[in-house]
Order: sequence, then C-alpha cells, then structure tokens
Amino acid sequence: MQPVTQIKALLYPAPKPLALPEPPPDPHAALKRWAAQCLEDNQYTPDLWNLERFNTQLLFVCNEMLPNCRMHHLIEDYAVKRVTAFTHDLFVFWRKNLGDASYPIPLTHRYPGQVKAPIKGEVYKIKSEQLKHIDRWKMNGVYFERKQVFVDVPYRNIEWDKSVSPVKIEKVPVWMYVGIDAYWEELLDGGIQFTPLKPFINTTYVPKIGYTDHPYYFWNKMQLE
Repeated sequence: MQPVTQIKALLYPAPKPLALPEPPPDPHAALKRWAAQCLEDNQYTPDLWNLERFNTQLLFVCNEMLPNCRMHHLIEDYAVKRVTAFTHDLFVFWRKNLGDASYPIPLTHRYPGQVKAPIKGEVYKIKSEQLKHIDRWKMNGVYFERKQVFVDVPYRNIEWDKSVSPVKIEKVPVWMYVGIDAYWEELLDGGIQFTPLKPFINTTYVPKIGYTDHPYYFWNKMQLE
C-alpha cells in the first residue's frame, strides 16, 4: 500500500502559483527619464537653458585642458582655438600638488607674499553642450565657478602700405573657471598640498603701451611637480 502522504498528494495536488500579468508600460517613463537628466545637468550647470540659446560659447582655458595637458580631450573634439589672450583682471595662481595630476587654481584673493597678475591662456570657441560636462568635472559652484570675465587680446593691423601698426588691445568677454575663495582659502598651506606659483616676467606682451615687463601667470607641463 502507498503511504497516506502519497495518496493525499495524488488526490489533492498542490495548487500551481497564479501567473501575475506583467504591469503595463509606464506612459510617463520617457518624461521621467528626461526630468532626471535635467536635474543631473542643472546640478552643476544651472544656466544650461541660457547656454543652449547659442550653439557655441567662448571659453578661456588656462588649466589642464590646454594642448599637451592631461584633460585636453574635454575640448579637443568640441572646440576650436581662436586666440591667445591675457585676463584683464588680476589673479593669484596656486597649484594642487598631485604629481602628474596636479592642476592650477586661479583665485581672486591675494595672500601674503603673493603677486596678483594677469593669466595667459587660450580662447576657444566651444560647443555649448560640452560646457555641462566640463562643469561637472570642475564641480561648478562647489570648487570652481564658471564666470564671465574679460580678456585682453593683443593684435596689430597691417596697413595699406604693408606697415604694421602699434599693438592694440581688444577686450573680449569669455567664460573662465575661477576657484571659489571661500572653499580653497582654508585648504591652502605653505607648499605641502598646495604651492603658490610664481609669475613670469613678460618682455614681449604689448610693448609701448605700459605692459612691458609686466608679470603674468600661465600653465604648462613645466608647472607639474
């Protein structure tokens, strides 16, 4: 004879679990993804709506996005160099000491023993869309602020008789990433994690109009530790 448990199993088989129907697709899924992307973009680029009114922006580059520097890929395929320029306002220049990953920090506040001077860099015409990726990398509004500044662009005119005019200056509004003093000032030390950079003495920038021998800062691979 079969055991009672086997007889019961034959007479009263266990019910199969009911297969629940799949939930219908969310009709607002695409809208939710778009809203989430907008929130992510606006975290570091709150003015994205204004930037995207134009296809391109002018960006002053004086940091590790310069050619032959480690972060140049952020602008390499998205921007075209226009001119070399100098900031109209004066800054101090610090370096965060990270070996090959060191980077510069332009600040507006002058610390004891430092010289405020223009910063030499390059002006790029960059796609507006790319600025949000750079904002995220630079932590715009936290560590750095992307702000509009003026740069001085020196140039000469070639006259009708092929003579060259004296050097002239064109002031151009551009975007620039400037360190937020309130964040960095408590971190700066005497050369352990941060080093104040020394300005270079300029002997060629805009002669005969008051800029001869004017010091300026600039960033290149020679500034790494």
